[in-house]
This record gives sequence, C-alpha cells and structure tokens, in this order.
Amino acid sequence: MTELAQTFTIHGQTPEALATALMDEMQEGKVQGKQADYEFMKKLITAGAKLDHVHRWGRNPLQLAAGMQYHAIVDALIAAKSPLDAQDPEGFTALHMAAMVFSARTTRKLLDAGADPFLKDNTGKTARDYALSTNDQKIIVLYDTAIKNRTEAAQRAAEAAAAIKAADDQYLAAGMPLPRAIRISWPLTLKGKSL
Repeated sequence: MTELAQTFTIHGQTPEALATALMDEMQEGKVQGKQADYEFMKKLITAGAKLDHVHRWGRNPLQLAAGMQYHAIVDALIAAKSPLDAQDPEGFTALHMAAMVFSARTTRKLLDAGADPFLKDNTGKTARDYALSTNDQKIIVLYDTAIKNRTEAAQRAAEAAAAIKAADDQYLAAGMPLPRAIRISWPLTLKGKSL
C-alpha cells in the first residue's frame, strides 16, 4: 500500500480532496494494480470522491485510469457511475485514452458501459480514429461492433417512434383522444439527440 494510502484520513475530507488524492495516486504512478491500491481507491469512491472532479491536468479519474491501464480502477469507476463521456481540454474522453494506450480491455468496458464512440476530440478525431492509427485490429473490431450496434438501435428506435406517431395520428384523425398511457411528446430524443 502506498504512503498516501497509509496516511490519508478519509473522514472530514471534501469530495474534491478525495478526488484529488485519487488522481494524484494514479498520475504519480503510485498505483500499480495491487489489491491494496484497488481497495484504497474503492474507499475513496465510497467516501464521496467527486468522480467528475477535474485534476490539474484537466482530466477526471476515469480518463486517468483508462490512460494508465488501471483496469480494476476503471471497473470501480464505471460501477460508481463516473462520467463516461467527459472531455478534457484537448477533447479526449476515457475512450480516447484507452485507444491511445492500446487497451482492448478498457475499451470494451467503456463501450459496454455506454461510452459514446462518436465523440471527437479538438482535432476532429474519434477514439476509433486513434485505434486505426495504431492498427490494433482487436480494438478496431470493438469500435466497429459498438458503432454498428448503436446505429442499429437508433434505427430501431426511430422506426418504433414512427410507428407510434402513425398510430397516434390515426387516433387523432378518427377524432379519438390518445390513450393517456401512451401520450408522448414529439420529437423523441435520446441523450439529447432528436430521433
């Protein structure tokens, strides 16, 4: 266990201080994937470390953990509902970080948790673009599968929305009120994007 983990007192610390301690541990290379380090990180998260806290490098804990391939900590942060799509000052997300360090495991975890593969950094590149530049076929396949699945899901949702709207229009054309249980507003949105 690291010196900070041995001496750090969780009680009385602000969420910002806890998050900073968590990120300092990762950034300074003090975390090495040992069970004691993982348990310490879990205690910080449980104690209320702000998972969206931005460290002096402009990154949140998930971005740091993904970029340093701390798989167990990535798992803990995802389970704690860390913001998956937060972008640092350069526009990098945790998914970008995972692609840049060739981490198929972290990439899969982030995509499975719902990270957005379509987000672009400040240069206009997606995480998949970085995976392409490394020619890591395992990671490229993960992105392609996630993109295909998201596209198909969005298409199914749009088709379902169109079918519901058509049924609503038939009710209204017949002069019948819409059943209260299915009354919805149009247009539908998913994660802020209109369907």
